[in-house]
Amino acid sequence: MQLSFFFEKILIDGPTTGVRRHSINLKRVSLTNFSIKIPHSCGTATVVKALNASDVISKWKESAWSKKLELRKTRENLTDFDRFKLMILRKRVCFLYFFFLFINLNFFFKIIFK
Repeated sequence: MQLSFFFEKILIDGPTTGVRRHSINLKRVSLTNFSIKIPHSCGTATVVKALNASDVISKWKESAWSKKLELRKTRENLTDFDRFKLMILRKRVCFLYFFFLFINLNFFFKIIFK
């Protein structure tokens, strides 16, 4: 007889982030490499102690995924004028990039085809 287990739901708890303890479908969760060791069926207080001891929150804040989410959140909160200033800055950077690229190419071609 072969036993097969299908784990479709997991129990999540985010005491420091405000996520209440509940079960959620595994397909709706994105797993990361950050993990903590906790005993089976422990309480929220044990999870908080394990989180603080393992320093997972600071590791998460240093990750590229977290920085990308923070950048997305700040862009969502931009006003029209902030978006306008960002557009102007992008145009200036693009102009300066191509301007200096053109100057360097002209200098390079003058040396080669002299």
